[in-house]
Amino acid sequence: GIEDLIGRLVGGVVMAVRGRVEEAGFFSVSEWVTCGDALLPLSPSLTSVSSPPPPPSSSLSTSSSPMLLFVSGLSFGDTRHTPRTILATQLLVDFICGRLGGEHDRHLASRVCRVIIAGNSVVSSEESHNTHSRSVAVKNQANKPSPLKQLDAWLCQLLGSVHVDLLPGVTDPTNDCLPQQPLHSCLLPSSRRFSSLSLSPNPYDVRVREREILGHSGQPLGDMLLQTNKERERERERVEEQEKIGEREKTRESDSMSLLRSCLEWAHLCPTAPDSLSCYPFLHDDPFILSHTPDVLFAGNQDCYSTSILTNALGHSTTLLTIPSFLSSCEAVLLDLDTLSSSTVRFDVAGVERERDCEESGMDVEREREREEEMKEEEGNSDMP
Repeated sequence: GIEDLIGRLVGGVVMAVRGRVEEAGFFSVSEWVTCGDALLPLSPSLTSVSSPPPPPSSSLSTSSSPMLLFVSGLSFGDTRHTPRTILATQLLVDFICGRLGGEHDRHLASRVCRVIIAGNSVVSSEESHNTHSRSVAVKNQANKPSPLKQLDAWLCQLLGSVHVDLLPGVTDPTNDCLPQQPLHSCLLPSSRRFSSLSLSPNPYDVRVREREILGHSGQPLGDMLLQTNKERERERERVEEQEKIGEREKTRESDSMSLLRSCLEWAHLCPTAPDSLSCYPFLHDDPFILSHTPDVLFAGNQDCYSTSILTNALGHSTTLLTIPSFLSSCEAVLLDLDTLSSSTVRFDVAGVERERDCEESGMDVEREREREEEMKEEEGNSDMP
């Protein structure tokens, strides 16, 4: 209804409404339409209307079609990195290069034809911003590689096996306003020698295996969330009350996915720019306006992974993806280019650390696993009515 639409509206949205003026002077809306309902795909023959993507539960391992791997928020240089997340970052490289796991994992890795890194790859260290400890900063930088050197070395491991598109994000060394320019090649002296590296702008548009891929590093959604937080808190409270009395299932679309869906419905990637999100002052056109329906629309550096399918009024479908920050989730997203189904691959070494601790303390690893499974079963039974 119109109440749900009002809760998602932000500045910069173009839409047409129909209604009538009430006696008190209020305009009562009966119908509305947004620009996204009239968008056509770039190539009509490639539309997924005749063969919509399968549900997210379908397995990616039963096919041999090419896949994209999305990752964001590697955050080299961030003080929140732990030995666990550093190891997960290396495991991601080993997985893509086919050096990790069994036959199933190597089969998935062999299908990855392109890696898209959706921003926030490096973070400046706190010492570099502390003017009172300049000497300490110089000493620390001499003892450990800079975030850019870490990213450069990490990319070199990948580029011999797969094509990589590197997008800038809010923490990367490039211009702050949108559209962000690609990272300069001089920042990556080793990896720039590979022809398989594409330094891309943000937002980003590419055509891979006859699929139109469009997305950004997440700044537009973050700015929109700031404008809709209060309304969403009230909506969340209403939903939680409904869940308590059993009027609604506990399946709620994430805030980021809801806003990403709205951007496609409004046919605009950054509706809040330039009001609250800085962008270059274009005089004659707006490069963020969508002129056609992409096959895939993604946003990086989100709280969690989610996927959805949006079909507009003309019947053209788009797969929506929110890519979680790797620093906080240790997850990457795989997308099948034939079916447009997606799933996550998680590089979590917490279980390995627990087994190592058990061995060091003399505990029975198998017994600990059995206890964990029993606890999970008990939790599942307690949730049942």
